[in-house]
Formats: sequence, structure tokens, C-alpha cells
Amino acid sequence: LVVLAALSANLDYEVANEVLEKLKRRDYGDDAPPNEQAYNLVISSCSSPVRARELVREMRLTRRHRVGVIPPSLRTYSRAIAVCRRAADLTMALTLFDGVKDDGFEPDVYVYSAVIWTAAEVGDGVVASAILTVMKDSGVAPNVVSYNGLLSAYTASGRFEDAVTAFAELQDQVTATRTSFKILSRAAKTLADPSERCLFLDEIYSRMKVCDKHVAVGGQLIEVLIFAKAARGLFEEAHAAFEA
Repeated sequence: LVVLAALSANLDYEVANEVLEKLKRRDYGDDAPPNEQAYNLVISSCSSPVRARELVREMRLTRRHRVGVIPPSLRTYSRAIAVCRRAADLTMALTLFDGVKDDGFEPDVYVYSAVIWTAAEVGDGVVASAILTVMKDSGVAPNVVSYNGLLSAYTASGRFEDAVTAFAELQDQVTATRTSFKILSRAAKTLADPSERCLFLDEIYSRMKVCDKHVAVGGQLIEVLIFAKAARGLFEEAHAAFEA
């Protein structure tokens, strides 16, 4: 498993899969059979969502065996969907998401967040928002990773007003992180109209908590705000943001 973990970290699927095949053949002895962790590590090493799904299916089919049953877990599904995120394959991510319930599980925060972030990778704010809604309706509380994915999806699809609303909800429910403000800062820079850029940044800044204004957290957004204000000749407002 140590070897597989290293191969997974390096995304070396070919070698990781060879190790898995040897485990299945008991090449390392009967005391080293394949297990869920081994499959999960190989899935994480994949670059192909199709192959990740095949490995999940292979795990499901072990239920037909009398021994060596290795069913997928929620962690298995979250890892497989993470492969979809890297490949920007939302269709496969949603297929795997459907498979979670088919397997008798209720998706957890990690599975939901993985799907939301896959939607963000393809700029699909509609799907990201829908998944977050299903998540909340199912009684699963979104975490900051979930909300950051929604922010990324909204801004990538040009839904800046929705991003402001999502940020306000984030602030009510969890604590924003450096990643939250990095996403918003990058989004602001894509706004070509200086007045729209300032308006968006003002909306976010007005919802920042005192702790958010620490340079290590929201510093990047404040820097973008200062430059945006200065570019419009709003030097007093730029100075006020700097002093804050």
C-alpha cells in the first residue's frame, strides 16, 4: 500500500495497475490480497474517468464472490469523481454520482463537493447550483470546499451576481478561506469594465469579516480592489481599503 500510495501521488496509473493485478493474482502471497484501499489508490492514479468507472464496477462485481468481496465505498466514489474533475468530464461525474445511490449509499459532503468542483471545471454553474441544492435538501451541510466550488462555477460561467449571493451564504454558514478569495480575485480580473469590476469587488468586500481582511486570507482580493479603485481615480476609497 505504501508503494501504491506513492504511485497514486505521482498519478502513475500504469505501474499502480500492475501492482493491483499482482495483488489479485496473489503474487505477493496470500497475506497480501487486494482491498478497498488498494483499489482507491489505483483509482486516484487514473487520468481516465472511463477507467476509474471500470474499477468501481469491478469492485461492485466482487459481491458475486464468496470470498474477496471488495465493494466500493463513498471514498471510492469521491476519488473516482475527482478523476472526472481532473479530466473535466462532468457527464461521467454525474454517472458516478447516480451510482452512489444505486449502491445503497447517501452521498456525503466529499462526494457532493467532488461533483460541484467537476461542474466548476467546465464552467457549469447550473449543475453546481443544483447539486448544492440537492445536498442541502438531503441534510448534508456544505463545507467551504463545496461553496468554493460553487463560486468557481458561477464566476467561470459569468454569473457574478449569483457568485455574490453564494459568497454571502458561505459567510453565513462557514468560514471563507484564502482559496475563496483567490477564486473571487481571479474572477474580478476577468471583468473588462472597470465600473463592473469595482462593483463586484465592493459587493464582496462589504461581506468580508474582520478575519477575512488579514493579508494571508483575503489580501489578494483587497489588493485587486485597491488597484481597481485607483485605476478609476477613486484614491480615497483605495486608501481606505488599504488602511482596513
